[in-house]
Amino acid sequence: MVRFWCRGAKVNRLGMGLYASSCDNIWPGLLALQPAAVVAIDPYHLPPALGTRPYWLWRPWVPGTMRDYRPREWLERVYREWGAKGRHPFDGIQFLNEPNLPTESGYDDPAAAVAASNSWGLELLPRLRELWPNADMHSPPLSPNYGDWVTFYQRLRPLIAACDVLNVHTYLDKQRSYEIPAAMYPDMPLVISECGTGAGGTAEYARQLLAWEKTLPAYVNWAAIYIYNSTAGQHPAWEICGTAAERVLIAEG
Repeated sequence: MVRFWCRGAKVNRLGMGLYASSCDNIWPGLLALQPAAVVAIDPYHLPPALGTRPYWLWRPWVPGTMRDYRPREWLERVYREWGAKGRHPFDGIQFLNEPNLPTESGYDDPAAAVAASNSWGLELLPRLRELWPNADMHSPPLSPNYGDWVTFYQRLRPLIAACDVLNVHTYLDKQRSYEIPAAMYPDMPLVISECGTGAGGTAEYARQLLAWEKTLPAYVNWAAIYIYNSTAGQHPAWEICGTAAERVLIAEG
């Protein structure tokens, strides 16, 4: 069930990735930004009512999950711990993250990581659809900075084809790496759930992202900036609330 896509008044397709344990301190800035999408990990920190709501993607992923848990065992644990909030009407769910990285998949051998991703994901998908029947299922994005990620995308075809949305990651040093998976899966809608840099940046970095967004082809529905808040020890100038970067996004978006 794919809904396209960018809700809200802003013309640009930039979204926000809230990769932090608590988002309570950033909702005012987020509301002002009116992002096209928000990628969140912790459903305990849900937003207040939004006027023009972005696309909400939930990523309940913990590195090593495939190695340590069977799919339904992991999902029941997630559902038990996050059940009340997990019933929040997410627009999409990303259930695997960068399985080509050994630190994420738990497997050093790429062939083992591919096999585990396909079997684990395909076993998990039906139960996910039962619990969240109105959510889009997002394919696992790969890191474009590690190993033979192109072949990895090809070998993930059974799992990717069973999903609703092609989800990719791309960064400032590889900002066109979305073109390869897009060519492999031309019939799937595509989103970028991580872009930019891992540590954020200043107002000039925000301007670079705005300029880059204008170069995106029409098939990219939205691109979420990879962003930590300063409580996670990352770039303090890239806090969403009240920073130069935020003012640039609001003024020039």
